Amino acid sequence: MTAEQFTYWLQGFFELSGTTTLNEQQVKIVKDHIALVLNKVTPEYAVSGRDTVYVKADGTLDIKTHLSC
Repeated sequence: MTAEQFTYWLQGFFELSGTTTLNEQQVKIVKDHIALVLNKVTPEYAVSGRDTVYVKADGTLDIKTHLSC
């Protein structure tokens, strides 16, 4: 889920539920989810001397092989 999608989902939650306040636990959950969707860091992991693995936001792996000349 992107930050934009989460924002629209949260807005829809408030509009449809009629909720105007959140309890402490709900605020923590919302903050945790915001942190997840805003964190765009893609870690790199070396698989071999010529491969780099990227972990995508959806959890899938993208392996790039670096060819030597």
